[in-house]
Formats: sequence, structure tokens, C-alpha cells
Amino acid sequence: MPTLKTQRLDLFVNFVACARGGNLTRAAADVGLSRTALWQQFQLLQRTYRVTLFRRTRYGLALTPDGVHFLAVVEPLVAAFRALPTTFEERRRGRGPVLRVACPDSIEENELVPVMERFRAENPDTRVEVIETQSRGVPGLVASGEATVGIEVDPTDVSAGGLRYVPLYERRVFVAVRERHPLATGRLTLTRLAQHPFAAEPVGSRLRGRVERAFAAAGLESGHRIELESSSERVLLAAVLGGRAITAVSARTVPTAPTGVRFLAAGHLFGRMPVYLVSRSSLAGPTEATFEATLVQDLGSVRERCGR
Repeated sequence: MPTLKTQRLDLFVNFVACARGGNLTRAAADVGLSRTALWQQFQLLQRTYRVTLFRRTRYGLALTPDGVHFLAVVEPLVAAFRALPTTFEERRRGRGPVLRVACPDSIEENELVPVMERFRAENPDTRVEVIETQSRGVPGLVASGEATVGIEVDPTDVSAGGLRYVPLYERRVFVAVRERHPLATGRLTLTRLAQHPFAAEPVGSRLRGRVERAFAAAGLESGHRIELESSSERVLLAAVLGGRAITAVSARTVPTAPTGVRFLAAGHLFGRMPVYLVSRSSLAGPTEATFEATLVQDLGSVRERCGR
């Protein structure tokens, strides 16, 4: 059984460093140890807790399922210790921590709302602010420090310098049509979709890019008409309900359709869109670690973690 004497903080700190980067050599350099010494520390942790924390891959190290659970428990402790001076000063001055979350409005309105409500209820001293933005703007807000963390949909690069990307879950793509629309029956194909005008997200959005690439790959881009552009899902669905167009939306599960609208599964045409938590490479404190643990618990399981 682990005892107070075996609960060495440096082992936890070094474990977190390697778990986040997935690279033993880089982690050893970061903490000032040799690869052998660092690996011996991990073996000590594994013997102490009688689990296997890492498995070797062709790219380095990856967490086992037990390693993921161990990280979720240990990282908040490490983050709290590192942030002790700042946390003490905030409490001494009567100020609680602030968590600023950057995310696309469709995520905030759907998946994130229940998580935020739970986090606020369990952390009443933390002030939470949500910054709504286009998905492509999330990394910049996090990197600049304007946002503490962010929610990114379908990122093009999960190795951006200075940022961490933790996979949470995947969103599926649906096509919204009016009730009794011709597309509501029969197999959904790109050729059939191209026959109807679209209400679409603006150029540059992740979902718009996926839709455009799919039509282009099928040689149908010239027949793909855009009737209306908007970043608001409500506006897009209003266009569908009014009979002006069809639209593509993404969600974790089949969305709740407004009266008069149907959602048709279109994942076979446009694929799935992974959703990530984005933060700076080194968590600033226990608030961010606690929020991440809440997201992972409520939104999905972490299969692999991507570092710098």
C-alpha cells in the first residue's frame, strides 16, 4: 500500500511531464534527469500502485487506461502545488480564480452548458467566463492568454507550439431539411444534396470546409449553391424551416429538431469532427486541471494526449 513516505511529489511532477508530452527523452531533459533515472521513477510508481501507467508506441510513450485515471488524480495536485503562491495571494486579497473558456457558440449551447453548470456548482469560488468565437479563433485566444482554455472542433494541427490538445469526443454531421422535403426519403448522397440550395456557415469555418471539400472531391462544387451564410445555428435552421435551403450541422448525438425540421445522418458523406480541449502546454493552476477533469468525465474518455 502507498504510504506518506512513498508519496513523493517529484515523482508525480515528472509523471505529469512525461504523460503530457508522450516523450521520455524530452521529459527527462525538462526535469533535469537522465532517461534511465526518469524511467526508474515511473517503475517505482508502478510498483507502488501495482499498475502499468505507460505503454511504448512507435512514437514514444502513451498512457494506459490506468495511466489516464492516475493522471486525472495526480495532475490537479501537481497544478495546485505549482500555483500555491498565486492561489495564496488571490485568497489573501479576497479574489477567487477566473476561468475563461473560448468556444464556438454551437458547442456552448449544447454539450458545454451542462458541464459548465456542474463545474460552477462544484467550484463556487471560481468565476467562469465564456468567450464565443469561431472555432479557428480558439487557439489564438488561448495562446495569447485572453482565454484560459478553449474548445476546438476539428483542428488542422494538434502539434502547435506551446499548446496542448486533449481529445474529448467526436461530433457527427447531420443535414437539416424541412419536413416532407424530397431529401427526407431515400439514401442521402452528395449528388442529391447538390440539387438544393444550402444555408451554410461562413467560409473559414471547420464544418463549411468539410462540406466544400466533399463536394469538390465529388466534382459537384459548381452545382453546390449557397443561399445564405451565417455563423448562428438558429439562423441556419430558420432558413430551413422557411423552405429557403438545407443546412449541415454537427453535434455529438442526433440534435433535437425544431418543429417542422428533420435531421438526416450525413456522417458517411462528411465524416466525424473531433473535439479537443485546448490549453497552454503548462497548466497555470488547479482551476484549469479541475475543469479539464470535469470535461473528460462528462464529455468522453481520453484515448491519446497530444503535446508540443
